[in-house]
Amino acid sequence: MTSSRLLSGGARRSLAALALLSGGAYAADEANAKIFSRSLRVFATGGHVLWDYRRHFRGTERDDPDYRPKLQSLNERIAQRLLRLCFQNGGVYTKLGQQLATFNHGLPREYTETLAQLQDRAKPVPFEEAKRTIEAEMGRPWQELFREFDRTPVASASLAQVHRAVDHQGRELAVKVQYPHLEAQMEADIRVIKWAFQLTEFCFPDVQIQWLYPEFKRALLSELDFENEKNNSRRIAACLKHNRNVHVPVVYDELSSKRMMSMEFIAAPKISQIEAIRELGLDPPQVARALCEVFSEMVFCHGFVHCDPHAGNIFVRRNPDPQAEHKEQLVLLDHGLYRELDGEFRKTYCDLWRAMLTRDSALLEDCGKRLNVGELSKYLPLLLTYRTINHKGRLDTSMSESERKALAEDLKGMRFSTVTDFLEQLPRDMLFVFRTNNMIRALNKELGGTTRERFSIMGNYAVSGHSSLYSGSTEVGFARIWGTLGYWWEHLNLVFRLRVLDYVMAALHYAKGEPPAKIKRVG
Repeated sequence: MTSSRLLSGGARRSLAALALLSGGAYAADEANAKIFSRSLRVFATGGHVLWDYRRHFRGTERDDPDYRPKLQSLNERIAQRLLRLCFQNGGVYTKLGQQLATFNHGLPREYTETLAQLQDRAKPVPFEEAKRTIEAEMGRPWQELFREFDRTPVASASLAQVHRAVDHQGRELAVKVQYPHLEAQMEADIRVIKWAFQLTEFCFPDVQIQWLYPEFKRALLSELDFENEKNNSRRIAACLKHNRNVHVPVVYDELSSKRMMSMEFIAAPKISQIEAIRELGLDPPQVARALCEVFSEMVFCHGFVHCDPHAGNIFVRRNPDPQAEHKEQLVLLDHGLYRELDGEFRKTYCDLWRAMLTRDSALLEDCGKRLNVGELSKYLPLLLTYRTINHKGRLDTSMSESERKALAEDLKGMRFSTVTDFLEQLPRDMLFVFRTNNMIRALNKELGGTTRERFSIMGNYAVSGHSSLYSGSTEVGFARIWGTLGYWWEHLNLVFRLRVLDYVMAALHYAKGEPPAKIKRVG
């Protein structure tokens, strides 16, 4: 049996994930005295993984009844090895592991769930190292900058750690300090990641991923520059200034630089800490609604999107504004990774959601042409809603068993190269929107938000995205009034069609003698 058949389907995707994570190791830490031991861990892990794959898949066909349980068990073992590697090596390894944890459209569940632990358990550096970075950036002893500075970080991420401090004006601050030597390590990593992509394609021709390299490089370099993060935070704060249910911490220029950033300190639970949110007297499903509204507005109306909305980057507190409509307020953190969407793409994405929610196949096909995927457009609803355009149930229900079987049959003959070709053809903006949409969906589910409400919110903002009220139009007089009336007509039309579809589906269930589907809190 050839190696291509030996490592088919999920196995190839799993090994590709390993290549992305562990392949970029050998030259990554030239500035680090531990380069030998770190690289040795990577090679040892990679060798163990390759041996494990050969041992468990030699002679095993995909239609073998033992294939799936063997693959699942293998994925679990390898995911644990990768997790240990990320914890031991830290830095860029942690960042890549976190990125892989969000790729649940393409990686097995065993990897995404295991690597998700990296979101909260990054290894901090000692205070002395953080202090040296601060003094090198500011050109002054740290005592001249801060009256108080907690030596133990309150949070540690893949690229930086955060300390609570108080400056000489009495302001309580969160000081984000980049890990030492990280910039030099990142430059080496980026070079080797490209080599890892090339090696992956050479070993597994079906896995075409080199087109991802420019986006990886841009994103990683962007997150290293805290000046960029500061500018992003101010821009999104301006976009959302009308919304009292969201807050972006203020950044202080005089205590910030390219490798450190000082902002207002806010003590609040993470959005995933459900019990802590309830203890504040807040309703988690209402928090879910606020979350969906904020990110829908970013995507559909402003085209400026926070692309790393995991639980550690969103806090929840009681709204300090007594005039606010709702009691809860989201606090958005970590603005290093944003995507500015192309105007035409944003309009097409608005149309795509309108097509999916109203099950308009003609509009979906038109969106597919604009997105350069042609007949493969039928899979876009599956990626974004986990349902097909022909889903027979209500919007809040999952696919039926018969629909799942039909989909499985449709996908049966699809090669993995078709999937990578499909993703490569899509506008790059779509990849970032996929990522953000998926992370918001997971948080909505965790908070107890409903699918029906999330879809309704996204549909409403998709209509709003076409309106001159949000598109920055300079039209005045009758033209602006006409545009506003057009927006409200589309909004009411969408709401009406969604409601009618729900009633029709409920009637079909009744006619078949089945109880109407209940709204499920499934994200």
